Amino acid sequence: ADRTTVVTGESGPAPAVHVWKADSTEKVAQFNLQAGSRGVAACSLSPCSRYVATADLSNDHRVSIYNIERQKTLMTTNGSTDRVIDIAWSKRADDLRFATVTPKQVIFWHPADVTKRLKQPGVMGRTNAATLFSCITFDEEGWCYTGGENGQIQVWADTCQAVKCIKAHASGITGIEATQGKLISGGKDKRVCIMSCSGGNFKLEKFVDISSSFPRSIDFFNGNLLVGLRNGSILEFKDVMTNESPAENC
Repeated sequence: ADRTTVVTGESGPAPAVHVWKADSTEKVAQFNLQAGSRGVAACSLSPCSRYVATADLSNDHRVSIYNIERQKTLMTTNGSTDRVIDIAWSKRADDLRFATVTPKQVIFWHPADVTKRLKQPGVMGRTNAATLFSCITFDEEGWCYTGGENGQIQVWADTCQAVKCIKAHASGITGIEATQGKLISGGKDKRVCIMSCSGGNFKLEKFVDISSSFPRSIDFFNGNLLVGLRNGSILEFKDVMTNESPAENC
């Protein structure tokens, strides 16, 4: 998105989603979830910064879309039979798709395309190894990526099918991001894997070893890498492709 907007979600008997301005901490919108939601399991801001997609903790794991400017709920529907652990919008221009992931299933959502079903389950195919999923992201070309417990990254096409699996880690993947031509993942092996990605082609560029804990969240921007760890600390790597050590440990 525009990197000036932050979205947070609450848990509890009356949970809400809040939208903030990052530079001023000003709250610009608030959306209250339906009764029985129990909390926000996952949320994602669209690249155009107009919409927020969320999944709740209800028995139906409801998925909702909110319009920030109009401060209006556009859609709420049952999401899946299992808890949603991650949600992400496509970063491709004018592509208002997003996807949700549970440990057992990836679901692609097409809220703005009347020619397709609203939600469509992803198909792994017989040649790809079955695994449990942990995280999901899209890149600017519209490719979708999930992280697997088997250490593989699954590559998903517009057809909602997994077309490739890439072995990136020795153990389960715990975080993933795809942006600015890089596919970056973190795993329980306490490593960050950085690959170039373009046109469905992938090339390993670098591993970053982390001794203290394993990554849970990853961000990359203009050569700088930000990694949130399971132990609560945050590592910042300036010019990560040329430097080995973090510039700051928060």
